[in-house]
Amino acid sequence: TEMLPPEIIEELCAFEDGRLGFAAERRKICEAFDAWKTEQRRGVIAVTGQRGSGKSRLMATVPEWLNSGLPVRRAEMDRETIEPEAVLAWLMQSTAPEVERPAEGWTTDTCIEALSGLPPSLFVVDDLHRAFVRAVGGFKALRQVLTVMHAASDRHFWVCGFHGETWAWLEVVRGAVNLGVFRQRIRVDDLDEHRLRDWLEARARAAGLVLRYQHLAATGLRGTDKIRAEERARAAYWRLLVDSSRGNPRVSHAAWLTSLRQGAPGEAAVVLFAQPDSTVLEEAGDMALFLLAAVVVHDGLPVNLLANVLNISIPEVRTICRQLQGLGVLSGDAMDSYYQVVPAWSPVVDRRLRQRHLLHRV
Repeated sequence: TEMLPPEIIEELCAFEDGRLGFAAERRKICEAFDAWKTEQRRGVIAVTGQRGSGKSRLMATVPEWLNSGLPVRRAEMDRETIEPEAVLAWLMQSTAPEVERPAEGWTTDTCIEALSGLPPSLFVVDDLHRAFVRAVGGFKALRQVLTVMHAASDRHFWVCGFHGETWAWLEVVRGAVNLGVFRQRIRVDDLDEHRLRDWLEARARAAGLVLRYQHLAATGLRGTDKIRAEERARAAYWRLLVDSSRGNPRVSHAAWLTSLRQGAPGEAAVVLFAQPDSTVLEEAGDMALFLLAAVVVHDGLPVNLLANVLNISIPEVRTICRQLQGLGVLSGDAMDSYYQVVPAWSPVVDRRLRQRHLLHRV
């Protein structure tokens, strides 16, 4: 069967996680906010999720549906910043640019004092995990910014986004960072087969396509009902996709696109999707797995910080990263100085690292 026309593929390629709704997560955030309004204390919550889960989309829309009646102040940490002074300066410059920088600079005390002079506000702070690195001295910045948020949480309400793997690691290493400052942790849940099916089949219908599963159905046996066989194939396909992608919307969406072929007019035939070869990781070596664990826990890291986390030289880090990049497991930026796991590989890497007890449960 032939691939779909390029214009249809282009329309389907647009990743629209906003259609997922996040009804359960939104309800929990609203409940936490209502409780804070009543008590006027401990107004800090964490929203956690894997890369590709839709966490940042959910965070971006909080002011639209929370109806807090408060001024909104936003910040997003797009790169690792682990110097305490730099993180506090980033927080204040991003969320309260009208406040003049004190002569002594931004410290926990000066931040708390400045925040106490602001009107009660809704703070939406995403990717706060980038204020932490799993290395000696890598916790101090996150500790200080959480101290500031906690001290200001009777007056202000804070919604903080964290990478799920980072949160899981901090929960296990108790005492490294005080997660007790958070009123509640709200997980962006993985999709089950029904939500995933409804979401992506709706995407296909919006592009004018009905998905057909007859290529996956066992219809050659005598007495087989073709309609029932196709329905069983449909159910089995979505179970397999959820299992292989861990219910991650972005990973599922990419795999689903590889399944679609041209069918009758107005239809798309569904075939089995491609999956990475997991034996590649078994042959990569232990140090490659240690590096992958560091990249997964931090949701990407620059080469210099990978060297700090792994306690090896930068040239050694570059060699391992290039090996994994050549295998298609890692992707780097234009300067090959910052690396992340390729989304399609995320479930495979996750399973292998958990088998080796290099990751903790999220």
